[in-house]
Amino acid sequence: KFLIFSYKEHILNKLEHDKTAIISHSSTHRNNIIHDFKECKIQNLVLNASQDCAGLNLQEADGIILMHTMQHCEIIQAITRIARIGRKSIKPIPVHCLCYSNEQLPDINQLYNSLSEINVPFKYILTS
Repeated sequence: KFLIFSYKEHILNKLEHDKTAIISHSSTHRNNIIHDFKECKIQNLVLNASQDCAGLNLQEADGIILMHTMQHCEIIQAITRIARIGRKSIKPIPVHCLCYSNEQLPDINQLYNSLSEINVPFKYILTS
C-alpha cells in the first residue's frame, strides 16, 4: 500500500484506477476514501503534495512514491504521514522519488540526518 504525492493536478488525475483513489477536498469524500484505505479496500492513495502532506495519519501505508522532487520539509511531512507514534509495523518505509532532468536533487545527507530515528530507505529514480 503506497501513498503517492504530486503537485501537478494532471498527474494526480491520471493515477486514479480501481485500487487507487485520489484524496479530494470534500470532507465527506475524503473521510470515505481514507476509511477504505485503512480497511484495505483501496491499495494506493494519491495526494496533492501541497495540500495533503500534513495532518493525515496514514500509518497503514507501506511506502511512499514522490512523483517529482520536493523540498526537504515536504518530504519529511510526506514520510511522517506513515511514521507516526504508535505505528504497529517496525519494517522500513521505502520512499521512491522520481527525479526529472530539469529538477534539482535535494541534499540526501540532510534528509538522512532528519530521518535518523526512522527506518527510511530513500531511493531516487532518475527519469528523462
